Amino acid sequence: MASLLKLFSPNVLLTASRGFVAQNPGFATTQIAFFSQYSQIVQKLGIPDKPKQPRTAFIHYLDDVRASIKFKKPKDLFVQAGVQWNQLTTEEKEKYYTEFKKESAEYRQLYDEYKKNLTPEQEKAIKTERKLLKDKRAHATAKKTLKTELQALGKPKKPMSAYACFVKDKCTDSHLRASDVKNEWEQLSDEQKQVYKNKYIQLRDTHQAELKIWEDKMLLEDKGHLVRKKRFVVKNGKGVVARKPRGKDNKQKAE
Repeated sequence: MASLLKLFSPNVLLTASRGFVAQNPGFATTQIAFFSQYSQIVQKLGIPDKPKQPRTAFIHYLDDVRASIKFKKPKDLFVQAGVQWNQLTTEEKEKYYTEFKKESAEYRQLYDEYKKNLTPEQEKAIKTERKLLKDKRAHATAKKTLKTELQALGKPKKPMSAYACFVKDKCTDSHLRASDVKNEWEQLSDEQKQVYKNKYIQLRDTHQAELKIWEDKMLLEDKGHLVRKKRFVVKNGKGVVARKPRGKDNKQKAE
């Protein structure tokens, strides 16, 4: 397992082995993700990492056949090996299950010793960090879900910045590197940059008009939670568009 984690990321392992896991529930891919998460936490806290998990029967088999499988991407290796593994007889698989059971017994002994050496303070710190990481990932998932919902509802995309407009013009030259484009932008005069700033202003004004139309539509469809907070307030139990307060500065502008 350790050798595989060095070659392939946990995400690749989880994605590539889905077909195999469906037919072989014993292949605990969730443990791979948990092991990686735990390692990140203890490394941050300066706590010794727990023992390496035992390699599954399939991983033992994969180590034997890896050299004989031709593949371009890591996931292709797992797919082909998974197909071959499913074609093995119970007797042929027994060798690899025996190796897995042997490593599992050794792992349990090392893990029990590891747990005994952890202080109550270390265990509490690990538990706290795991909760923070869990909350962080939940927030990221919620943010991604909201983004998908907004795209499906046709929310106008944010306008490109002046620099992004400049980069777009330079995309026709595939030989340019990002650093070259950045240096060229920095060497432009204020007048030359103003051309792209004007493009941005036009895109911004168009975006604001389209966004207002879209938000008004969302309010009519009772989807006020998708509208910018500064435009949406709750009044008498209903969502309404917030009016801009008329303070001194606004009065002077009006005059």
